[in-house]
Amino acid sequence: MRRYLDNWKGIVYNLAFFLNGLLIFLLVFEKGVAIPNWLFPVGRLHPAVLHFPLVALLLYAFWIIIVEKKDSVRWNAELAETLLLLGTFTATVAAFSGFILSKEESEVSRTLLWHKWLGVGISVGSVAWYGASKYLAPWKIPAKLVAVTFLAMLLVAGHLGGNLTHGEDFLTFSPNNSTETTNQVSIKQAIVYENLVQPVLQQKCYSCHNAEKSKGGLQMQTKVLLTKGGKNGMLWDTTKPDLGLLVSRVHLPLEDKKHMPPRGKAQLTDDEVMLLAEWVKLGSDFEQKVTALPAQNPIVSYAENTLGGNRTGEIYDFAAADPEEIKALNTNYRTIRQYAPASPALFVNFYNRATFKSSDISDLLPIKDQIVAMDFGKMPVKDEDLKTIARFPELRKLILNFTDLRGTTLGELEKLTKLRELALSGTKVNNNNIKALTNIASLEKVFLWSTALTSEEQDALKNGKKIHFETGFRSDTTAEKKFTSAKK
Repeated sequence: MRRYLDNWKGIVYNLAFFLNGLLIFLLVFEKGVAIPNWLFPVGRLHPAVLHFPLVALLLYAFWIIIVEKKDSVRWNAELAETLLLLGTFTATVAAFSGFILSKEESEVSRTLLWHKWLGVGISVGSVAWYGASKYLAPWKIPAKLVAVTFLAMLLVAGHLGGNLTHGEDFLTFSPNNSTETTNQVSIKQAIVYENLVQPVLQQKCYSCHNAEKSKGGLQMQTKVLLTKGGKNGMLWDTTKPDLGLLVSRVHLPLEDKKHMPPRGKAQLTDDEVMLLAEWVKLGSDFEQKVTALPAQNPIVSYAENTLGGNRTGEIYDFAAADPEEIKALNTNYRTIRQYAPASPALFVNFYNRATFKSSDISDLLPIKDQIVAMDFGKMPVKDEDLKTIARFPELRKLILNFTDLRGTTLGELEKLTKLRELALSGTKVNNNNIKALTNIASLEKVFLWSTALTSEEQDALKNGKKIHFETGFRSDTTAEKKFTSAKK
């Protein structure tokens, strides 16, 4: 045993030599290589292990460069040999794990190819460097040329690896650049995709889905590529309860390997999640302007907060809810966020029709005194649920578009003495149900596109002066009906 311990350097070097031989074999027959699933975790260790050879080989190379003569006091041959050996072995491990990781990519970019071959070159070259080190006097020119060559290879390979991980513009990109450009656009000119959605995708998604690195075969940098989707299909589907991959993946638990962005990357805020979901709900229109949206749509408030201004100028006199309580009540399919920056008021948004249940509403009662707006769009909210909703005394805006309401219990909303806006588009409410709303003294605006009301009944409502009923133009109504049919 002692003999083996004394010869540990030989054992480590031989192991590195063997692994390099195996790596070269795998590269030669790469097209026929199928990596078993149990080996993929080894590949995902690549980002963790690559720093060891990078540091060790860089230090060794610098030492070679600064050595002036054989008896230089800045040179410790024993320490240098150990450092080179550790760099050689860890470079081999990094190259081997990197090869396995590369097999997870559905599309191999030029950057990935260069990074992979440089990694293999560093691994094989470091084995040769260690084997020849006894013949390369560190104070002579040949050794220094080898050291400079390795320095260049390490720096280039590291730079390419950074591009793969963070995107090509990682060194030059500043998050403030995108924000400043976006903020120069007024709300009247703003386009939902170009000025709101795309900046979020640039900051949170492009680093993994670009021309050089297309995780899952997905690229997102152009409208065409975004619409095309990846190997798992299209990114959105409004016929599905979860609205498709783009929205469902961001709602998965952070620990889930399919959660996007992946763990360790900058995550989407609740507002950004809401923005993507609402954009998909509206049909993923690349040309739609913010001003074309109904005032109660949460994208409008997001635009006001992002592009400047505020949702309302109202000052709320109630205390803020406990942040820990809000955090506990946030789920994958129910987000609670501030109604406006530095405001105690809260806005609640619900997602995924298939998982929705009435208790999702009553669970929020502990913070009922802070919730001023709720969006139940396309959720299976029924008439009996209005009794629970009526227990939120601070509600100013209530969005019930395309829910299962028939309107028989709309009178329950009389208890909401601060309710100003109510959206009932796409529901089965009729004219008799709507009459109950006239008893809500605070109510100012009601949205009634695609309901059971006839054109004559709609016209009669518009003639009233107390509440403004927005029924939309005929073209708007037709679009909504088509959209509803698609959902079915």
